[in-house]
Amino acid sequence: MPSVSRVTNPEIQNSFKVFMEGLRAKGFSLTLQELDELAIRDALEASKGNITRAAKRIMIGKTTFYRRIHQYGIREWAATPETPPTAPSVTTS
Repeated sequence: MPSVSRVTNPEIQNSFKVFMEGLRAKGFSLTLQELDELAIRDALEASKGNITRAAKRIMIGKTTFYRRIHQYGIREWAATPETPPTAPSVTTS
């Protein structure tokens, strides 16, 4: 997937502008960093924690997505190692 560093589609740019104006009209004041963090969290929630799908959802690479998770200190979605299955008890008589 190519890196998306700048949106050049005028339709998307306009949608974003309308979205931000709507937030401001309702009294919300978000920085781009706060908006980015919200997008990361929303993508994670929508993808049920699947990093690949979450990154695709907001059109960024998986490496960038991981970097932003770390940057924003998002821990609830951090991968946790699975507990290995325990071997069944063997009893000898």
